[in-house]
Amino acid sequence: MLIGGVDEAGRGSLLGPMALAIVVLDPRRQRELLRIGVRDSKKLSDANRRRLAPRIVEMTTYASVLLAPHWSIDLFLRWTGEDVSLNKLELALIAKLVSIHCPDVLFVDSPDPKPRRFSDTLSDLVSTTGCKSRIMASNGADTRIPVVAAASILAKVARDDEIERYSEAYGGVGSGYPHDPRTISFVERWERAFREPPFFTRLGWRTIRRRRK
Repeated sequence: MLIGGVDEAGRGSLLGPMALAIVVLDPRRQRELLRIGVRDSKKLSDANRRRLAPRIVEMTTYASVLLAPHWSIDLFLRWTGEDVSLNKLELALIAKLVSIHCPDVLFVDSPDPKPRRFSDTLSDLVSTTGCKSRIMASNGADTRIPVVAAASILAKVARDDEIERYSEAYGGVGSGYPHDPRTISFVERWERAFREPPFFTRLGWRTIRRRRK
């Protein structure tokens, strides 16, 4: 039997991609994840996440990260509206990840306040790939289920790597989130210099829409 965990990083970011990760392993190895210090990525320092990421990969049967670039998120926003579209994007990415290596049970950190609705929709999508994983979606799964916490770490490290590349190329962009003063300051400097937002901005975000009115 194999279990999987899925989580994302960067869903609410203003700049850069959203990362979605899957970790698949023998359920008995969840205790090992806890022993090496795996927990929700938001509760770990950057140094600890980077220390744990390769150890997590070594312990898994399968691990992978998909990146949804800023432009693909904008397309989804224009399609159906912010909340619904992002959930649909996550569903599509999760189904793709699961179809590559189908665990017997998949635990997912649900972005939907109604996890049953999210798991039912995901089950329908996954079944079209021939995978028969039992989907278990819940809110806050990354704080309670080690395999989901492991996925949250891989997703966070992958997304941070992308943001760091932008910082190295264009100057410090901060975390990329709209609540980060460094990110807003970077966007303002870019707009003054080029009269448009940075090319890796999610233009559908309210932060940018308000500024462009």
